[in-house]
Amino acid sequence: MMQMIRKIEKSFTKDDFEQFDGYFLNESIIPSLQITNFEYTGKNMRKMADSQTAFISLTKEQLRTELGEASTWSNPYQFEQKDLLEGALYITETPIEELFDTVPQFIVPNSLMFLYQVAIFLREQTSIPVIASTGFAGMTITRMMIDHLFLEECQILSNQSSQNTRIELPCFLTKLIQSPDILNVEVSSNALDSQSKGSLSRLVHPTIAVVTAIRFADGRSSQELNTLADDVASLFNGLDDQGIAIINQDIPSEQREIVYLAAKNRTNRIFTYSMTRSSADMHLLSLKELKDITEVTASYHGERYTYYLRSSSLEIVENSLATLLILKTMEVDPDQYLERFSSFYAFPRLMERNRGYIDGKKVDIINDTHMIDPPSMINAVTSFTNKIDYYRGEKIVILGSETDLGRAEERLAHCVNGSQADLLLGYGEGLRKFVRSIDIPALWFPTIDDCIEEMFEQLKEDSLILIKGPMTHQEHRELHSFVSRFMTKTREGKVKK
Repeated sequence: MMQMIRKIEKSFTKDDFEQFDGYFLNESIIPSLQITNFEYTGKNMRKMADSQTAFISLTKEQLRTELGEASTWSNPYQFEQKDLLEGALYITETPIEELFDTVPQFIVPNSLMFLYQVAIFLREQTSIPVIASTGFAGMTITRMMIDHLFLEECQILSNQSSQNTRIELPCFLTKLIQSPDILNVEVSSNALDSQSKGSLSRLVHPTIAVVTAIRFADGRSSQELNTLADDVASLFNGLDDQGIAIINQDIPSEQREIVYLAAKNRTNRIFTYSMTRSSADMHLLSLKELKDITEVTASYHGERYTYYLRSSSLEIVENSLATLLILKTMEVDPDQYLERFSSFYAFPRLMERNRGYIDGKKVDIINDTHMIDPPSMINAVTSFTNKIDYYRGEKIVILGSETDLGRAEERLAHCVNGSQADLLLGYGEGLRKFVRSIDIPALWFPTIDDCIEEMFEQLKEDSLILIKGPMTHQEHRELHSFVSRFMTKTREGKVKK
């Protein structure tokens, strides 16, 4: 495996802080200062169980400048004073005299600049594999998959999707003080927007940079897509000449060329993966959907890897190829990790299977309402079709859309007509005309509630249901309530009142 070296194996002490532009307000209360964590929100401070956290107080003006919008936060001092733990360090531009004798304070000229300086310092002092993923689909699943595969033997520092933006990334990178074995980070386009505030790619300084996908549900112009491609491609600016660039070869050709040239300007170590192109370094050889799992076989320059996924989502399959390629570029033997793919779980409502009994009838419900766009509809119906032979009862597809399907309508209609479904239930104005054009039995309803009610009437023993359509937060709650109330684990189970 790629060599792992950890240079930072200690907490931040008083001497470390003195490297930065600032001063301690009352040095007499900090003789044994040991900082192992940095935060900048009161919410996160309340989660801390020890007093070794430094709180960086950012002003509203700094947040507004960095976020590009008006901050809705209350005055930071109002919540910080009650949330500060005894002995924690408070980093601020304005001293709080009433806390002079109780809370250590480090006074800096600019707290936002201090945050960046600490992140830069820790990143420069750390020599470990840094995997950074970006894109407009797939970066979160790729990050989660890497976490899952390495969890047993490595200490992984990994951010959440809410920590991938411009303001969150530098604060997240201060967590490098925890001395991880691998830094696994997703980076949103917000943090890579080179045209407005500049890309943070050099701050992240990845050793492996991955661009997963550039695709959208709406019909964006080629110029808009090229601008977005420029943003995500700027992730490669953080690579040195020995860095590794990984690119999804299924990105549309015009945007793929932008991404590839950006990588080429930084490194010659460029690798690709693809669901459809055998010319990619890592590409899909075969995909076999079984009743409960999906069998995937991929090839890397003639080396075959077969593994199983619990989800039939093509997005997860695609990101598994990216993950395999990351393993190969880290000089890891993928065979040691293939079995772990089968226990990977991504998100709720991403080809999520609900299995049980409704009114004494065995039923499988596939909830794929995580992402709604015509291509994902086609993928979901295709997966549904591949599982039909395993079921003897009714096969029902529920699709919803509030907007017109556009150019994808014909392809989706062909997919639905060839699905062997017994019934299509459509809802939303975007599907009113579409439902009338379908060859198989089909009904249109204004809302998903009407579809669910009709589905209930049609159920038979051993039925398969696919639900794919937009839902409000309340509708998601209602669907979950329906499943938990009416679906029982056993045939004789009692329905919840």
